[in-house]
Amino acid sequence: MNVINKIGLVIIQDKKLLLTLKKGTDKLIIPGGKIDSGESHIDCLEREIKEELGAEIKTDSIKFLTSLEDRAEFEPDTLLKMELYIGNIKGEPKALSEIEEFVWFSKDGDFQVLSHILSHKIMPYLIEKKYL
Repeated sequence: MNVINKIGLVIIQDKKLLLTLKKGTDKLIIPGGKIDSGESHIDCLEREIKEELGAEIKTDSIKFLTSLEDRAEFEPDTLLKMELYIGNIKGEPKALSEIEEFVWFSKDGDFQVLSHILSHKIMPYLIEKKYL
């Protein structure tokens, strides 16, 4: 089985989670991505947030949350390993690069629009831990 390692950033405002929709897909995902060679997890998150949501967006108070695994949404027979961090952003996000749009998602939203790891692992974790 193939394995993808990614870093994700949980951004919560008003009990809603910031999610993104990649162009050409139909499932919402958490902001973040793959680590470039020589990059720390925090550096990766800061780079990905700027690429996806705007160069003027600043991250703040980032701390490690948990590690989760599930099948990858867009790649069959692939395991997604996600290092999940939580933090804040400053600035007004915009959908950039490969991101078609971003949404603020509540725990009462339709989980069918979420990627597999979001609906089966991340949202239940955030709800159980009372982040949402």
